[in-house]
Amino acid sequence: MKYENSILLRCIECGSLDLSPLPQGVVCVACAASYGSVRGVPTFLKQGGLFTAQTAGDIRKNGFVPRAMRSLASAAPGLSFTFYAARAKSRTIARQARTGTCLVIGAGDNVSENAILRNHFARVVATDVSVNEGVDLVCDGHDLPFADDQFDFVVLTAVLEHVLDPQRVVQEVGRVLKMDGVVFAVTPFLQAVHMGAFDFQRFTDLGHRWLFKEFEQLERGTCGGPAASLLWSLSYFASSFGFSRISARLLGLGARLLFFWVKYFDFVLERGTACRDSANGFYFVGKNRKRPVIDAKDLIGAYTGRNR
Repeated sequence: MKYENSILLRCIECGSLDLSPLPQGVVCVACAASYGSVRGVPTFLKQGGLFTAQTAGDIRKNGFVPRAMRSLASAAPGLSFTFYAARAKSRTIARQARTGTCLVIGAGDNVSENAILRNHFARVVATDVSVNEGVDLVCDGHDLPFADDQFDFVVLTAVLEHVLDPQRVVQEVGRVLKMDGVVFAVTPFLQAVHMGAFDFQRFTDLGHRWLFKEFEQLERGTCGGPAASLLWSLSYFASSFGFSRISARLLGLGARLLFFWVKYFDFVLERGTACRDSANGFYFVGKNRKRPVIDAKDLIGAYTGRNR
């Protein structure tokens, strides 16, 4: 079955492509698994998984911050300016592509970023585990409901820290991405917990590279250096004195207002590679080869820090 006449869908339970339409969704002819919709958005989630159709309609149940709190936080200076610079790289690649299909995993409320991608690809499918503004389809990155080789470009911005099995998610990306298709991923390293209980992983530079061992590296680097890491720590240090969730967040925002200038040291620190030992996060741009292209020795040889 095709999703809006362009993308082939498959059953996330058995992998069959034989899906039959229902009045409110689709059913798998092979295994009888059925998939409906939440507030009009197609929903492909396994029963008994971390995310369910029952929670997909309430962003707070999946760790997202309510819009009012996001608006308050956005009024304060950001914790890292280079995080947004790394995101801009995905847009640069998109401008070079001009055609093809793009999958955004964990689209969340990145409406402006998704809009830019839509301007540069013939088709963009924005997915997340909750119905959120701009989300086209609800699914879990561990079980993407798409047939093999459907996309030319995949974006994972601040996603892999929020999944239980990041290697499986990357394998799914490699499966739905065409040969020589491009992945762009941004993942934190020295960041405090965000999205509450739905925060599971952190990656060093080499750990992040190993996740994408079946991808030929086009580019990799930091998205926030030691200064951004320090600002995150100062903000969360202040929030630790809060006696409630609201007071903790207000104290954290206050620290950001007082110490926002710290992050600008990264203008200097991120010019070298040594800062990767204490970077706030990393980005990776790679071309899908559908087979391992590096081994353990290659990985160790790729280290560029100074903590030897």
